[in-house]
Amino acid sequence: MSRIFDFLVSAENLNWAWQKARRLYRMADGVYDIAEVSAFELNLENELESIQRAFRSLSYKLTPLVLLPQPKKSDAQGNPQMRQSFHVAVRDQVAWIAIANAVGPHLDSKMPAWSYGHRLYKAAWYETERGQHRLETGPYRHSSGQLYRRFKHSWPLFRRHVSLTARAMANGLDNQEQLDASERNALNFAERPTYLNEGFWPKTEGHQLYYASIDLERFYPNTTIEAVLRGIKENLDEYEQEQDLQALLARMLSFTIGTRRSAYLRDPICQPETRPGAFRGIPTGLMVAGFLSNAAMLPLDLAINARVQERRRIAHFRFVDDHVILAYRFEDLVDWIRAYKSDLAAFSIGPIISDKKYSPANLAAVINADAPTEAADAVKAQCEIDGLRPAKLMTKTLALVSDLAGAGFEIMPDHAREQRLSELEWLLLANLPDDEIRSDTRAAFAAGRISALVPMSFDHSIELLESHRRLSDLQAKPQANRELIAEAQNIANQQRLSQANSDRRRLNHYFKLLLQAFHDYPDKPRLFIRALDYCRTTGQRGTPELLKWIVSELETSSKRPLATYLGPLAIQTIARHIVTAAFDMSDYQLLERQRRAARSYLISLTRKPTQLLLRQILALEEDTFAGVASRNALLAAVSYATEAIEHERSKEKMKALAAFLDAPSLTTASSRWLARTGSPIGVWVHWLDSVRPDREFGPGLAWQLSRDSHDPSDLFDRNSLRKGPQQMSSRGSAFWGEHPRFLNMSDAGWLLEQRRSEYPIRIEETSRRSSLFRKIVSHTRALERSGGLSLEDWVALITELPSDDPRVGEWTALEIIRQLVAAVEIFPTGRLETLDELHPSNIMVPASWREPKPPGNFTLPRWTWESWKQVIRENGASVAIVKPPISDFRRDLTEPNEDSDPEHLWLRRLRGIGLLLLGLCSKNLALPAAWNIRGAERDVGRYVRVRLEEATISSRTQGIIEAALLSRSVETALIRFNPQIFFGSRKSETVNDTATDPPLISDVEALLKEIRAAQTVLEGRQISVLHHAPRQLVPMNVFQLTRVATPLDLFPDDQE
Repeated sequence: MSRIFDFLVSAENLNWAWQKARRLYRMADGVYDIAEVSAFELNLENELESIQRAFRSLSYKLTPLVLLPQPKKSDAQGNPQMRQSFHVAVRDQVAWIAIANAVGPHLDSKMPAWSYGHRLYKAAWYETERGQHRLETGPYRHSSGQLYRRFKHSWPLFRRHVSLTARAMANGLDNQEQLDASERNALNFAERPTYLNEGFWPKTEGHQLYYASIDLERFYPNTTIEAVLRGIKENLDEYEQEQDLQALLARMLSFTIGTRRSAYLRDPICQPETRPGAFRGIPTGLMVAGFLSNAAMLPLDLAINARVQERRRIAHFRFVDDHVILAYRFEDLVDWIRAYKSDLAAFSIGPIISDKKYSPANLAAVINADAPTEAADAVKAQCEIDGLRPAKLMTKTLALVSDLAGAGFEIMPDHAREQRLSELEWLLLANLPDDEIRSDTRAAFAAGRISALVPMSFDHSIELLESHRRLSDLQAKPQANRELIAEAQNIANQQRLSQANSDRRRLNHYFKLLLQAFHDYPDKPRLFIRALDYCRTTGQRGTPELLKWIVSELETSSKRPLATYLGPLAIQTIARHIVTAAFDMSDYQLLERQRRAARSYLISLTRKPTQLLLRQILALEEDTFAGVASRNALLAAVSYATEAIEHERSKEKMKALAAFLDAPSLTTASSRWLARTGSPIGVWVHWLDSVRPDREFGPGLAWQLSRDSHDPSDLFDRNSLRKGPQQMSSRGSAFWGEHPRFLNMSDAGWLLEQRRSEYPIRIEETSRRSSLFRKIVSHTRALERSGGLSLEDWVALITELPSDDPRVGEWTALEIIRQLVAAVEIFPTGRLETLDELHPSNIMVPASWREPKPPGNFTLPRWTWESWKQVIRENGASVAIVKPPISDFRRDLTEPNEDSDPEHLWLRRLRGIGLLLLGLCSKNLALPAAWNIRGAERDVGRYVRVRLEEATISSRTQGIIEAALLSRSVETALIRFNPQIFFGSRKSETVNDTATDPPLISDVEALLKEIRAAQTVLEGRQISVLHHAPRQLVPMNVFQLTRVATPLDLFPDDQE
């Protein structure tokens, strides 16, 4: 197999593909099947291995697409229209992202810099050179979980480069002091188009230019699969030798449209009209659709780029299907567009230029040679712009959007907050041209910021605070005048009422603004979602009004398709809001106003009129994909809220809503959930707990409430039950005892934890039937015979010791790891495979370590730095591995006969070392409950961040842990092994985005060097105070605070 195919089927790539898909689902503003995504994650290891096997055998088969059209503006006669869009199976989404990860960098790196839409993700950061800030980009990264570059690095950059190019063509970039900060940043972008290079354009006398924009018609549906394959074939190096990849791509591009739960099949409302069967375009709804369209356009883009570089009289820009052309002469502009029109046909891309999307609109007649001379002259005047001051191309609105996105609202004074909200209000409703940013996109951005910021703007007035302070002072005095207290109480009540009325007016004001924006753009679902989000975050009881709008529009034939789309979308959004509100009501780490907002939101849904509205909307599309998916999510959310809410009145109201909707209880048998929703209870519990993950990495509240309802004979319920080995139900324990075949040898660590539950699996009685059970029995006996302490016992001991005991600290944790790793190098007993056995139960330390004082040969009757170091290093090493050891898939990613590549094996072993060191430093060896689901153990980011925040450790040790565990560090190591996969055609470049990354630990020797260095730094800061009591100063490098580079905010994000 080739390097590309090897990477495509690698476990790392498939896991990164899943991480990207999951992130996109969580950001989604459309309806998707929550249960399908949850089930995929519950069975993650099997699902990813299934994709891997299908790739290797070239037998992958796509699931038929489900037609799920999205709203579109009505036509000129007011007739309703829907835009073709599809639901794509989760498995297919992940498989396609894996392919994009493998071949994408090779294609994306060849794209001209003037093409901006759906470019694959790269990390970005600022470099400073000669006082100038320059935005640099690194290799194509996957560990961030982002498929495409952020919005700020696409559309705003596109518009600013168009504006700057116009000025460059008119010789207007000589004085950069005239540019604002965002324009200078765009000008200094590392991958800017050559249009902005000095000397690219000829010197001209005047500054008159001609501008036009064009749009391709039905871009995704009309872009042919043949064009996609051609683009890959012509631009992927050594494609002819990639025979496996060729065969796989042919299968992966064989899209078909199914009839089951599809909406608007053969209906002219959906444009283009869609029929079941083979589909030869790019499916809208496929997460990599943008990448595939870029692949299809690449041959034409490169031809245009060569023509541009040769003539240097035309500037061409592309953002997905939108094109902007600048020219010195109007005749050249017209000829260029006519030639491009011919090129689209010659290259057989599929789409054509839309006659309805020219700007200026009358340019279409000139291009088609239909316009008389007088009309052509008028169009010429409309195309003319001043290159030095191109009003049509100015980016002032973008600058405001950028400023509003980056503002630190929570730290602003009140007057600055009010100004920001006023600017957002203007941005939401102002009637601005679409040249810079589309009006609906601008409104959606403003709506998103308003829904996020308004809840942060509610501060108590000074008068209210003073009245309460005065009342408290009076009540604290033993002999206070009762009349004065009554007067103060009355004033405080009046101030509280005044504050409440003011807050209510404020809530109503911004809700009306969002409602107005939605009425202005009813075909933009994102605005509708933002209004629902606002109701949830503020407690504004406007959700029924939004639902009422949907129901009322069902009576209007022109709006009924829109209402039937927004109905399931509203139900799914409300379902997610119910879960977060129920969680927030009982979260006493939140502010009182946040809990009050959650309660207010839930109460607004439980009123009888709202219940009737919900029922009407649920009946809309009850047999379609969207209707079924959203209804099931709502049932699960309402059921969760009835159990999770502690407030009695709210709890009773939610129970009434659950009964009204016939929602099963979380304590109901899984078979009831399967019959009602098509998914067992484990699938829904997994989703519910993932909306707000447990802060302590436990199984989650929904799991705890429903564990007895799980049916372990069901695959998904069984995998869900795995989350809580120490809280296992008796039914689950009995099942695994009777059916040990459902456990692997690498489940030994999980099984050892399960043995501590109230209902342990009776492995002694059934050990004859299971080699795993026999392994646990023999391992337990070996521990009893060893006479030492396992690391689990050691951590339990040091947790109880005072913090100034030298045995407790970071230095000891490093020494334990050092001894384990150093043993690998000891000849002839040392072997690398020992590093696959670093489960805490396998590692033994001497029993003498638990003694409250050192041996009698030491003078002082307490542990000091000197005595402890001498004892711990007696005979060179005190730490040992017990035989026979157990294995644990959560700590050791290596599987027998799976991967013999030494670099990959080392990275996986380094991960186990890092987990052990992190557990020792944080005095907590417990792993996240989510990792008990096989396949989820690779998702380490949140766990590492939280544990590092809890632990007091030095920068050196933190660097070792980050280098061993963080996905980015693993990715950096893989880049060094195979740079072509991550740089594409820029394969000769070095990894240039790691200046603030942890150290690269490439082998055992490098690891030992880092450990010794960390210990040396600590030893230089170990001191003894009164009576030789030991103390450790923990050094932290301030530079490390910038470690683990993240994309910088040059432009505002799309609403994530």
